[in-house]
Amino acid sequence: MVMSEPGGNAQRAVFDHRAHFLDSSVVRPMLLGTQAYQQYFETQFGDRPRYISPYVQMEIWRSYLRNIIEFYFTLRLPTIPTLSDALTFWSNKHQTSKHKAIEQLVAQLLSKRSVNFSRPEDKEKALKALELLIRQFVRSFQTRFTSTEEDSTQCARALAPLNVAAENLVEELKRFAIVFDDVETCRSLCLINHFLLTLHRSDSATPSQAPIRNSGTWTRYELTPRVYFL
Repeated sequence: MVMSEPGGNAQRAVFDHRAHFLDSSVVRPMLLGTQAYQQYFETQFGDRPRYISPYVQMEIWRSYLRNIIEFYFTLRLPTIPTLSDALTFWSNKHQTSKHKAIEQLVAQLLSKRSVNFSRPEDKEKALKALELLIRQFVRSFQTRFTSTEEDSTQCARALAPLNVAAENLVEELKRFAIVFDDVETCRSLCLINHFLLTLHRSDSATPSQAPIRNSGTWTRYELTPRVYFL
């Protein structure tokens, strides 16, 4: 939450002292991990606020959501008659790094939607299921996590607008993808190199001493050594 003066000048955000500040190595399994893994984190955090930086949101959008959107438009191609064909095309086109998101997507389609992967008649059903999944994923993310509204990296990708409540979701996803994929513009505005190599050089070079640390104000959960983007 950001406190502002009457004139509209933003002050430093004020956070609940009971809150958890989470990085992407925790946020991702909370959303996409096994049921046991998700339940573990829910038990640890309870009803306390869960803050993330805009940079962490961008990382989730980049590693999962953007791949799902790309697969959605792959399935929309007139030359792709079935969901099975879309999966084959994707597998042949992309390397392993992009397969994980789609494997998780397929698992959700199989468990929650009665979509036949080989029937052309089920293509429209699969597209509608993907649209619903995208809407639900973004809404769940926004409900479960609160943005700090502070981003010292000034990541331009994190500012790419996405309104999943838009009536024309297809056009909204196209606009989002164009902005998010504009690497040249985003890199020209990003301060990640300055943040890592200048401001926090010693932090990024020093591995964590324990998987969970309590700083007194924040409880910081981390699974791998990393810098916290605020």
